[in-house]
Amino acid sequence: MSEQSKLSKTGKSIKSQFSAEAIAAGGGIIGLLTLSLLIYQNYLMSDQTAEMIATNKEMIYQRKLQEKERFNHLIEILYDSKKDKAPYKASYKREIRDAQYISKLRTEAFHEAVEYLTNAKRELDFTGGFLGKNIDFRAKEFHKVNFEGADLREAKLSKVLLKDSNLSDCDFYYADMSQGNFSKSNFHKSILGKADLSGANLAKANLSHTVLWDTNLTGANLNGANLCDAALRNVDLTETDLSNVLYNRNTVWPENFDLISADLKFKMKLVKK
Repeated sequence: MSEQSKLSKTGKSIKSQFSAEAIAAGGGIIGLLTLSLLIYQNYLMSDQTAEMIATNKEMIYQRKLQEKERFNHLIEILYDSKKDKAPYKASYKREIRDAQYISKLRTEAFHEAVEYLTNAKRELDFTGGFLGKNIDFRAKEFHKVNFEGADLREAKLSKVLLKDSNLSDCDFYYADMSQGNFSKSNFHKSILGKADLSGANLAKANLSHTVLWDTNLTGANLNGANLCDAALRNVDLTETDLSNVLYNRNTVWPENFDLISADLKFKMKLVKK
């Protein structure tokens, strides 16, 4: 074999070996680059994720602040002044007009506040509030609400859930409270004259010292209710559940009401104090 042929063959072998090594090295470099790129992308994604989490936390915090501000704003609307309660008797037309305007504003505020605060599941305090006859709480759900001293004349409260709430010293004159759930609520010294409580649940409610003149109690549940010192004039109790009702010698029963028969039938309890 000539010297030139040997050199040519050797060159081809070296070239072949070099090409394989180069390919392997190139593949390794590409692999490293790909891995580096993946690591960098993962780092970027982690950084973006952390940034998104921080942003979400900030958004939640801001939303809570806004909710708190909104809540406080509504409370200010409702209770900014005790003097804006519409007078029962006004001597001048201007006072009547102003009272009606203020009442409308406060009624709208109560509507808005109740909607918001109910959804926020906060405990509500409407102490001494003038809600007026236009207030509509039908089928609303409240828990442990304080309405002490509130004016709820002609209010719409049918099918409302007002369990275990403070409804003492309230005016419910002509209010529609039919089929409402007022179990364990405190009505002490409230006026319920001409109110519609037909089908209402008043189980274990405190109705002591209440005025129930001409009140509709048809089908109402008064199981375990406190009627001490209550006045039930012109009330039809024929379809009312009076089981375990507490009463005393100052309780005013409707005319022709057979207390002895009711005692035997419903096991009512006379409080002798």
